Amino acid sequence: FSADISGDKTGLMYSYAWSWEGQWGDNWSSTKLETGGMTTQESGSFTANKTGTYHVWIDVEDAQGNSATTDRAYVTVNEKPLPWTLNGVTVLTPDALAGDNVHFAADISGDKTGLKYNYAWSWEGQWGDLWSSTKKETGSMTVKESSFFKATLPGTYHLWVDVEDAEGNSVTSEKTYFTVKVKPEYVGTWNAVTIYSEELGLHQMAEVGLTATIDISEKGIFVMWGSLFDDLVFTDILIPYDGAYAIYGDDGDLRFTIKIQSGQLIFDVVGGDPSQRFTLACDKV
Repeated sequence: FSADISGDKTGLMYSYAWSWEGQWGDNWSSTKLETGGMTTQESGSFTANKTGTYHVWIDVEDAQGNSATTDRAYVTVNEKPLPWTLNGVTVLTPDALAGDNVHFAADISGDKTGLKYNYAWSWEGQWGDLWSSTKKETGSMTVKESSFFKATLPGTYHLWVDVEDAEGNSVTSEKTYFTVKVKPEYVGTWNAVTIYSEELGLHQMAEVGLTATIDISEKGIFVMWGSLFDDLVFTDILIPYDGAYAIYGDDGDLRFTIKIQSGQLIFDVVGGDPSQRFTLACDKV
């Protein structure tokens, strides 16, 4: 900015001053404040580091010591527009089911040069072991324009992305909600037909006088009952398919895996005392 002067400018000295929102302290400066004196330069400048209204004015003095101060002018500084826009999150695998990898990406328009991404997700909005992100897993952001995670549980996942450019500008997307359903082949009621243990070998359930029934709903609710479980009903258990799980009880943990194999549901107890481990092969009712 410069002083609008008419007449003879010979020998004039200037002190260019500004303040942010009319404040003082660290929110203003001038040629005199920064250099201890005035200048012969006919224009001055400063860096506007914050958005808002700046007040600018100039003190002018001639060689005879005559001085004048301009009225204040007001300059509005707006946020500098970014060369890119984060529009949201795009799910790249909309048909993913429980146990599948869910791929998602940041929906960006504009110049993507130098952008870094932190892809994040949570199951049902929960934390603990039920969420993760690029930063959590690797300690830093990534330049990859998409990411994925394994949706071990059916339910609603919250997906979002943090994006940062080379200048340190960062934006976080709104959350996108993505529902993962149970694989259809798991849904239904299953009766155990055989039981195997290292100690006893393979037997038909009817041979040993045991029963075991497993029921899985469309939402992944898992219910077990039957004489094999001492007539106790394990209910309302949400399980990760094709993965390990544990039921925690007063009498110890029942750790098991579950998968579909050759049209049968294979329920395999893998934890606890070796003598208590067994595998059920179940047919759908």
